[in-house]
Amino acid sequence: MAARTGGELIQDFLGTYEIPFVFGNPGTTETTFLAAISASKATYVLSLHESSAVGIAAGYALITGKPSIVSLHTYPGLANGMFNMRNALMAGVPLLVINGQQDSRFLIHNPVLGASNTQLAETATKYSYEVTSIDDLTVALQRCYLQARLQPTGPVFLSIPMNFILERTGHTTFKKTKIIEDAVPRAIGNVAHALKAVPAKKLAIVADYAVGAAHGVDALSRIATVLDADIYAAPFHVQGTVVPCMRTFAANFLRPRRKSTEL
Repeated sequence: MAARTGGELIQDFLGTYEIPFVFGNPGTTETTFLAAISASKATYVLSLHESSAVGIAAGYALITGKPSIVSLHTYPGLANGMFNMRNALMAGVPLLVINGQQDSRFLIHNPVLGASNTQLAETATKYSYEVTSIDDLTVALQRCYLQARLQPTGPVFLSIPMNFILERTGHTTFKKTKIIEDAVPRAIGNVAHALKAVPAKKLAIVADYAVGAAHGVDALSRIATVLDADIYAAPFHVQGTVVPCMRTFAANFLRPRRKSTEL
């Protein structure tokens, strides 16, 4: 297969995974990345601040159920986006945060914009990696996108030195990964036995945004009906998605109900 530049691989990646938008606030280390995006079918959504870019991307990920792509400037820009990245981590929102790194040939000289991006990102992501060779780029993009989708979902960080976008490699194949999410955990039986063994006390179910994202509102409502359990929303950082679910729950629980033993 003919060698391709890192920029062309970025375009192939966006096309292969049908990614329509990249949200970001770029800087000088992202100029080559921006050039690659401009030649792709994806639209770059410019935000006024890195934290806003992450927040908008997180909202889009919640709506689509797929990882959003975020582009942040190197170390300083990453620091600005860390708050909402941490929120995304705690809320389980899938993101792929791509950070521009200084030219890899200059890092030995400790340039102003060169720093340990992955070390900074570790506290707000489930996985972080910096590309060390143009030959790693396809694998790194695929792995990081997959990691964001795997349970528990969350933000993943990828740092790409800007010179790799211009270099060429023969490692150019992207392969989609299918995730089968309909497996039932073995521990569900233990949960059922524990609930049956609970004395005559009021039970409560705390639901986060994943219930709505997985279209599990009706199923959880039926479970709560059988258990005569109350339902509560999760903490503030996922209320935006939980509230519509709670309205459905309220509609189910405010109307008269008859006792049922069927799920």
